[in-house]
Amino acid sequence: MQHDPALPFKLDIESAAVWMDGLSVTNTRECCRVLYPALRSLNGSSVEPRLRFTILERCRLTVTRLEKGLVPYFLDKPFPLDGKTRKIASLCSRFHSELASGYRQVVEAETFAETFDAHEQALIFRRAFESYASCLLRTAQIYEAHPLSSWSSVFDLFQLAEQRGLSNAVQSYEISGAVSVALFFKVILLFGIAVPGTLGQRDMQRLYDFLVARAESVKIESSPVSNGTRAVLSFDLTVAGTIMPVPAPAPVDKPGLRFLFMDRLLNELRGEIRMHGKPEENPLTLILPRLGGRLPHQPELTARSAAVSFGIDAIAITVRLVERRRVGGAARDPWSNLEQLELAPLSTESRSEILGSKSTGTFAAALVSGAGGKDDSPGTGFRDMRSVKVYRSELPGFYIVDSGGQVFRVGDLISLNTDDEIIQVGVVRGGQIHNGQFCYSVELIGNQPCSVLFLGEPPGGRPQNALMFLGSGGLVIPSVKLRGGDTIFVEQRNAKKAFRVAKVLESNGNFCHVALTTAEEPASFG
Repeated sequence: MQHDPALPFKLDIESAAVWMDGLSVTNTRECCRVLYPALRSLNGSSVEPRLRFTILERCRLTVTRLEKGLVPYFLDKPFPLDGKTRKIASLCSRFHSELASGYRQVVEAETFAETFDAHEQALIFRRAFESYASCLLRTAQIYEAHPLSSWSSVFDLFQLAEQRGLSNAVQSYEISGAVSVALFFKVILLFGIAVPGTLGQRDMQRLYDFLVARAESVKIESSPVSNGTRAVLSFDLTVAGTIMPVPAPAPVDKPGLRFLFMDRLLNELRGEIRMHGKPEENPLTLILPRLGGRLPHQPELTARSAAVSFGIDAIAITVRLVERRRVGGAARDPWSNLEQLELAPLSTESRSEILGSKSTGTFAAALVSGAGGKDDSPGTGFRDMRSVKVYRSELPGFYIVDSGGQVFRVGDLISLNTDDEIIQVGVVRGGQIHNGQFCYSVELIGNQPCSVLFLGEPPGGRPQNALMFLGSGGLVIPSVKLRGGDTIFVEQRNAKKAFRVAKVLESNGNFCHVALTTAEEPASFG
């Protein structure tokens, strides 16, 4: 095999080993300066699978040692990071991303099956998943979005493991015991839908470590029912990154559909939370419904009617219409009619008053069923809305929503409007059977959004609809690639204002939720 001039060593194991042994891992910056480009060049070179795997294994050990020197650059630091610090901090995730890419090249090689025995094949798949999982953790800890392309790679890799009969393979180790090839695939899946960007950095690590230790208890099956237990979430291998709550009855005619059985893991997570003080004060309590756990609910005689809009564009239109109707009528304090408000605000001292509301949802019912033929009809301008029934949850910030047959995915953005005045925006997290009907768990991310236009940097592109929340609610924009410290522009009523991205709290194919800071404001701690 010819020498690749982009690599600092010849393409044989002896030369690679000599070069690796010469790296000084005690000098973190210098070692990163030479190792990262070498790893990238290796992934861009044509290398025999056995040699590539051997070199990757040596690189993996070095990266593990380098991480200890890189983590202090971003752990417990204020965000957004300055440009130089961010570049150093991001090396953790970039190293693991390159390792994952390298291991994936090995498993996709035409000679993979004949080059490696069954034990080695299982190990290489596991290494690839573990590298993707480590990349996901380190990306979350610097509050940036994991690339959507990585999700496709992870799902493709799992599908390939299934095709080769390795997805259920188990390896035995003296220290850790039996470990399945799919362990870190489960960790990736669960850590991703747990929305780690809303947690503190150390809570992210706690969650990640818990999943690594307990994710083996999660079962992935092709049937929605196993041993009398019903799955709570599902994913489709043919549509990478699409997670769905499992409705009743569950679909069974899709070959690529896989079902997640997580009752045992959820029970263990509840126990873990109880071990560390009051559950209501533990940030990981919010993770339970995000992983498909049932929401506790308050008994109500009747459900509350609400009108739902789906997606940023539809919600922005609804917000503008409501604002025009409000301005056209008598201006009122948004919180002056609490006795008529059906949905409790996300965070307010008046919550106890709202719990006694006697509202029956007459506005919302008329809103979605009105003929809309007259200007004063509640249905005017709202014909794309659908009616849903909403139940309060005992977990603050969550609702149980009976969609009336509408199908939502995990991560879908919706708004709830009951009184033509206050709109609440939330994200679909999971589902459960409530009062004999399949309902969705919805987590609120903000109240009373303003409809604005979003422009990236430079602001020469087409403006896009966005939702801005007052206070600390941040900004919800279409799914775009953003990093901490990036400058964005928000336009409202023909006035533009520049902001910096402090943190990416959540990002998927539907939307991106970011915390903002102005150029004059100091950074905030993670």
